[in-house]
Amino acid sequence: MARVVFDRARKQYSENVVIHDLSLTIDDSEFMVLVGPSGCGKSTALRMIAGLEEISDGFISIGDRVVNDLHPKQRDIAMVFQNYALYPHMSVFDNMAFALKLRKIPKSEIERRVREAARALEIERLLDRKPKALSGGQRQRVAIGRAIVREPKVFLMDEPLSNLDAKLRVSMRAEIKKLHRKLQTTFIYVTHDQIEAMTLGDRIAILNGGKLQQCGTPHQVYAEPANLFVATFIGSPQMNLLDAELKSSSTVTMITGPDFCFTLPQRADYSAGDVKVGLRPEHLVCIADPNPQHALTAQVEVVEPLGAESYLYLSGKMGNLVARVAAEQTPQVGEAITLTIDAGKLHLFDPRTETRLA
Repeated sequence: MARVVFDRARKQYSENVVIHDLSLTIDDSEFMVLVGPSGCGKSTALRMIAGLEEISDGFISIGDRVVNDLHPKQRDIAMVFQNYALYPHMSVFDNMAFALKLRKIPKSEIERRVREAARALEIERLLDRKPKALSGGQRQRVAIGRAIVREPKVFLMDEPLSNLDAKLRVSMRAEIKKLHRKLQTTFIYVTHDQIEAMTLGDRIAILNGGKLQQCGTPHQVYAEPANLFVATFIGSPQMNLLDAELKSSSTVTMITGPDFCFTLPQRADYSAGDVKVGLRPEHLVCIADPNPQHALTAQVEVVEPLGAESYLYLSGKMGNLVARVAAEQTPQVGEAITLTIDAGKLHLFDPRTETRLA
């Protein structure tokens, strides 16, 4: 077990900067998820920890050691890749034991570690099989087991579930979370799937363009996104954004736009001017009253029924919106509806800097 620290770490290929001065501390035994769109630098950051990529500047520490110049095998880490990378001619047992045999670990210790890992992953009955006789989920468990038996200080996982079907990904997420609780070891997990990040991570580090945008608990990054990128990247469906104008007097603060006007619940000390207003789809509520306070009127363009709830794709003077409503509240396509929102649920962003105001 170990703490991992990025201290102004930078990765550059010729003129292309992939990681910009990344500073991030991953606590001992924490499950940290690095998430962001393709090309944001998350896998590069993981490979820098592993020693598979040299850093251009700054420092990376594992435990109490700066590991910039250490060979990967000296860093006491284990990595699980997107592809399972199993040896096809070896049994499951031999695949899991291979790295231990190279390190000349005693046979009795190898047997103990492999059996314990297989028991934790519920693959004991598969130990004599070859990889071609396994399903995708079973192969992924073997790849994870191969990492577990090394008993490393840090587990690195690079999109390990992306090759699995949707149902299996959900069950494997739960298995990985249980495994982390059992092992109590530092996990650093890379994914482009924000739902995967939210369900797995103790904390989430969101990257874009090689820069850290925000790091916090799943609730923090969802409820208080630091900027427009985080606001629209985290959450499904993504946050609605409306162009508006903020007006403030000595007693109230008003936000106005095409076909809407909101009064903030408390007097806020903001400068008057243009703002971006963010509305989460679940905070838009269909109501019967055509003229309530804090209301929006819109027409239903598309309905996506999802069983217990529906997504409504709406259009109106304010632009396009997405609302998430209970199945029994689902209107018909083409219907004009009125929506209201608690003004305390609004998110405000500066349209120039894209940073959060409230």
